[in-house]
Amino acid sequence: MSDTNPQTDLNKNTSEINSHLKTSQFRAFFADQILIWVLLWLYNNFPFYINFLSEIHYGVAARDVLLGMGFLHLFLMWPLYFIDKRAISYGTVLGRVLVRLFLGAKKMLGSNPPGYYEAKEHGYFITKEEKTSLLALLVKVIFVPIIIVFTMGNFQLVQDLLAKIDISTASFSVSYFNDTLFILILRIMFLVDTLCFLVGYLIELDVLGNKIKSVESTWFGWFVALACYPPFNSVTGQYLPSYSNDLAYFWNDNLTALMRVLILILFGIYTWASIALGTKASNLTNRGIISHGPYKYVRHPAYIGKTSVWFLTALPVANFFVMFSTLAVMGLYFLRAFTEERHLLQDPEYVEYCKKVKYRFIPYVI
Repeated sequence: MSDTNPQTDLNKNTSEINSHLKTSQFRAFFADQILIWVLLWLYNNFPFYINFLSEIHYGVAARDVLLGMGFLHLFLMWPLYFIDKRAISYGTVLGRVLVRLFLGAKKMLGSNPPGYYEAKEHGYFITKEEKTSLLALLVKVIFVPIIIVFTMGNFQLVQDLLAKIDISTASFSVSYFNDTLFILILRIMFLVDTLCFLVGYLIELDVLGNKIKSVESTWFGWFVALACYPPFNSVTGQYLPSYSNDLAYFWNDNLTALMRVLILILFGIYTWASIALGTKASNLTNRGIISHGPYKYVRHPAYIGKTSVWFLTALPVANFFVMFSTLAVMGLYFLRAFTEERHLLQDPEYVEYCKKVKYRFIPYVI
C-alpha cells in the first residue's frame, strides 16, 4: 500500500505548474519589454520615421505618444500577463526563433552539418504557428505608428473645426453645408475609422475575441496592401498619382451639395464597416469573421465605399490620364479584396460566410 497522499501530490503538481507559469509569464513580459524598446529605438533612428513621427499635435509628437505607450506597458500592463495566464508573447516567440535559427545556422556551418530531415527534427525551421506570430508582429510594427499619426491628425482637425463653428451663424443653407457641416462630418468619420483600427492594432485579448488566427502569407498580398500606406504609397503615387479630392467642387453650389451628400453616404458605409469590425479591425490578418453591419450585405463594403468616392471626386478634373490613374488605384483595392479573400478562404467559417453573402462589392451586381 502506498504511503503517498494523492491530495498532497496534486497540490505539489499544481504548485509546480503555477510556479512554471509565473516564470514563463515573467519571461514573456521581459521579452516583450525588450522588443518594445528596441522598436522604439528603431522608430527614433530610422530616416522615414524620424520625419513621419515628428508632426506636432497639441504640443505632442507621435513619437512621444509611442514612448508614452512603452512606459504604459512597462508600469501598468504587467498584471495582465498573470491575470490572463499568458505563457507566450510576441517577444518570446521572436526570441525563441532567433536563438533556434542561430543554433541551427551554427550547426549547419559546422564540420558535420545535419541533413534536411535531421535539421527539421531538431527544430531548426520556423513552425507554422511561429510564422503566424512573426507576421502578426510585423503587421503591428508597420501599422501602429501609421495609425497613431492618422488618429492624432484627425482628432486635431475635428477639434479645430469644432472650435471654428459659430452657432450664431449656423443655417440650413447650401453654402453652410458645403463649407462647414460636410467637412466636419467627414472628419468625424475619418476619426472614428482610425480609432477603430488603433484599438484593433494595439489590443489583442481573448476576452475581446480578436486574437489573430492567421496572417496573409504571400508576397503579392503584402505588396498590394503596403502599396496603399506610407512610406510605400509615395512610390505608388509616382506611377499612379491621385486626383481625388474630398472637397472637390462640382461646377455649382447645388450640384456640389448633392454630390457631397452622396460622398457622405459612401464614406458612411466605409465608417460603418470599421465600426462593425470593432476590435478586429486590422490589415492582412484574420481575427474572426464579421457578418453583421454592412458585411451582412457585401463582403468588402469599405473598399467599394472608399473607391467610389475617389472616382466621384476625380470627375471635376477628369481627362484620360486622370481617369486611368483613378481606375488603376481602384484596381489596386480590388486586388487587395482578391488577396484577402484568398487568405480568408482558408478559414471554413469564411467559406460558409461566402455562401450566405454572395456579392463582394454591390448587392445583386458584383
